Amino acid sequence: MTGRLYDVAIVGAGPAGSSTATYLARAGWQVALVDRAAFPRDKPCAEYLSPAAEPLLRDLGVMDALAAHPLSRLLGFRIYAPGGGVIQGDFAATKGSDGAALFASGLAVPRSRLDLALLEAAAGAGAEVRERWSLASLALEEDCYHLQPAGPASEPIRARLVVAADGVHSVVARRLGLARPAALHKVALVAHMRGIGGLGDYGEMHVANRRYVGLAPLEPRARGDLCNVALVVDEARDGCKIAGRAEAFLLESLATFPGLRGRLADAAIVRKTLATSGLCTHVRRLSGARLLLVGDAATPLATTIPSPARASSGRCAAHSWRRASAARHWPPVTSARWRWRATTAPTRPSFAGSGRSRG
Repeated sequence: MTGRLYDVAIVGAGPAGSSTATYLARAGWQVALVDRAAFPRDKPCAEYLSPAAEPLLRDLGVMDALAAHPLSRLLGFRIYAPGGGVIQGDFAATKGSDGAALFASGLAVPRSRLDLALLEAAAGAGAEVRERWSLASLALEEDCYHLQPAGPASEPIRARLVVAADGVHSVVARRLGLARPAALHKVALVAHMRGIGGLGDYGEMHVANRRYVGLAPLEPRARGDLCNVALVVDEARDGCKIAGRAEAFLLESLATFPGLRGRLADAAIVRKTLATSGLCTHVRRLSGARLLLVGDAATPLATTIPSPARASSGRCAAHSWRRASAARHWPPVTSARWRWRATTAPTRPSFAGSGRSRG
């Protein structure tokens, strides 16, 4: 099998994959970052980032790109119970040891913008980006992985290490026998909507009838009322009701939440409703021989909210491998079993060059 040899191949260019690529490329590693999609692209996601994500985004150098469009800042969340009760949590209420607020606000950012900014940061740091590159198979032979693409137009890749950052339905985890089924099976429907009444500076979570829906305003109130709406339901109970009528099912379900009654008269879906299932898939372990799983490939949850763990897992993965393989003196493959641990970021000397292709 031919193909250029890289220090690491990262499969999946979402927040976890692109963050890992940026940190390793900054440290001087030869990085291949591949994804089956072409960017920008939409993604079924609640598109909300908790306050802890912003320092990571600044460290990754993408806040200026995101701020090119007015950012929607959320002061906290309101949780609406089935009986009509409401609990409000304010981010500023989280205090440090000095009594000062640790956070002021979270962010709501469309994945089309967030993921593109992170991908471009990785390319700018020196990672070679290959879009529309789908993984067909991978195998560990001697001291490196051989990654074979699905299409003949794409070139194969060889890499000493592999990071699986390809999401809740990780192809890498499945190919290597690491994925396992879970007891819970959830389906998420995600739409962009306008016209929902009563939106403000808080995100919302509504719970009723064994379903829940999150609302994340994507525009500042002074600019508009675009809102992400992410509904999560039981696949066994509601899956057959969704087939062929996702948008109708979403609108019907929204009307059943007590906290949304009277707020939907002018509501309209303005982007194709996206769907994803299998949100509770699990993996047998997070690491293997010269392999590490990060982001949703490692810790999928029954949610569509992108927590800062995706970006921070990239930083932690990069630092762990930087320490384990200092000066790129790779340990024998039989002992190269890495563990993801939360530590500080790797040393990041400047590294010139970038690459981004669609082949």
